[in-house]
Amino acid sequence: VDRRGMLGVVLELEPAAVPASQAYWNASLETWGGSVIADDAGGYHLFAAAMAGGCTLDQWATNSFVMHGVADRPSGPFVRARGSAGTAVGLWAHNPQVVRHTDGTYLLFSIGKENATEPCACQRPVPAGFCPRPKSYPWADLIQLHYAKSLDGPWTSLGTVIRGSNPSPFVLNSTGEVFVAFKSGMQIARAEHWRGPYK
Repeated sequence: VDRRGMLGVVLELEPAAVPASQAYWNASLETWGGSVIADDAGGYHLFAAAMAGGCTLDQWATNSFVMHGVADRPSGPFVRARGSAGTAVGLWAHNPQVVRHTDGTYLLFSIGKENATEPCACQRPVPAGFCPRPKSYPWADLIQLHYAKSLDGPWTSLGTVIRGSNPSPFVLNSTGEVFVAFKSGMQIARAEHWRGPYK
């Protein structure tokens, strides 16, 4: 607490070397962003937006889904989880963020709506102007919530819980309340329980 009575956090940052490799790299699966969370066994899990069909980030509005990767360190390198665990949320989902609730449930917030799009089938290199972004994609302004007891899933959809985009969730450990900062102007939604309602 500073002299004005304001609560703050101080981060002591030190210079760091550029990593020798990326946290996640797959030449045939382009990804965007990511949320990393630890499990109880000392492992780390990455949830990132990935582009299906060999497409690039240019096709995010049609081809995005949530990929799940695993590693022994928070900085990686991550490898895609095996089998069905490698896809946490199918088309269409983007900008995933994962937190753990006080009751042990994992919460995966993302923008999107299941089965909202027909994905493109890209070839490499992707030709310029191929599969342009749709003129309207309202599913990018819907925040959906999936939940699971394990980071390997299966993830169950709770559907759209907030109208907005770019969710950033936080669980208040003392009460179990869930707060989600999100883009729609700039707002914060609150729910007494993770199932909602979010207001």
